[in-house]
Amino acid sequence: MPLRNLIWRDFGGDDVSRLFHGRGEADSFVGAATALSEDLRRVASHARLKQIRNNAMPPEADRDSLARLRNVGKAALADFSLLGVTSISQLADQDADSLYLRLCQATGRRHDPCVHDVFAAAIHQAKTGEALDWWAFTKARKARGDFPLK
Repeated sequence: MPLRNLIWRDFGGDDVSRLFHGRGEADSFVGAATALSEDLRRVASHARLKQIRNNAMPPEADRDSLARLRNVGKAALADFSLLGVTSISQLADQDADSLYLRLCQATGRRHDPCVHDVFAAAIHQAKTGEALDWWAFTKARKARGDFPLK
């Protein structure tokens, strides 16, 4: 709900007018507060987008959190948790093939091959610090010719 509506709802038009000794000042206050609220929301959204684009560490994530990695979202975090991988340093010692096979065995089903590519991209970033998109690893997986893994 916009700030203007909250002020009028919580205080009522007459109370706001009395607070600022006149309707014109109250309207100016509401307009200025609404504009400031919209500006702050726009700046915060822009800052968050810039942080994501730069692959910067989110403030809530600690330094060794898998959530910092470019290609790791909720699903990959759940997969890593199921596999017992809980940190970037631990992920750096892993292999995408073995993680993929372990995931298929743990869930009792074959997963989309792109999951393997996400694992490969996350491991690459964990080892080198270079954040590449997961689809950059698809060509190499397909070129190997031994996928799906046995």
